[in-house]
Amino acid sequence: MCRIIGQGGTFFCFSLSFYSRSPEENVTNDFLFPYLAGNFVTSFYMVYDEDKASLTYANAGHLDPLLVLPSGAISPLPSFKRGVPLGVLSHNELQVMDKGYSNHTYRFEEGKLLLFTDGLIEAVSQRLHVPFEEILWGLPWKELSSLSATDIVVAIVENFKTHIQLENVIDDICLLCIEPAKTPLFEYSTREVSL
Repeated sequence: MCRIIGQGGTFFCFSLSFYSRSPEENVTNDFLFPYLAGNFVTSFYMVYDEDKASLTYANAGHLDPLLVLPSGAISPLPSFKRGVPLGVLSHNELQVMDKGYSNHTYRFEEGKLLLFTDGLIEAVSQRLHVPFEEILWGLPWKELSSLSATDIVVAIVENFKTHIQLENVIDDICLLCIEPAKTPLFEYSTREVSL
């Protein structure tokens, strides 16, 4: 998941391919740096290893994804070193300042992982006068945790529409929920949910 700051766009790249390289090696800072013209990109890159039930990931200034555990507890995905957004510093500057990107590994056998952009959590409820982030944390996660990843997204979107006046939303929004594969990765379903 990537967010281009200064261009008003979010894009999500999804690929079912086998990589021998780590997420850290796939971060494209040096490629993007000369083309961003003062803008920058936050990015969260991950690879899920179905055989080992593990996520290997790197974060370049993006919001930390949330783990939704079967118990209903939610917490940020552990990240011991979040890199700076792509395009802010050159590769040499990153190395000199010890601000490079680091891989993290998390054993992902149960629960769900919720990824999102700041447009979701920074939208303000006109009725409650709080950002949606506060509403998101207060959702009935004990009940939601038993739903499929798709149904969790639907529930969040419906809640968002209840609290946020859509005509006042000024930022793009991307929301994705994933869960460990229970079937081979090539068997998947998608469902579009619109605001």
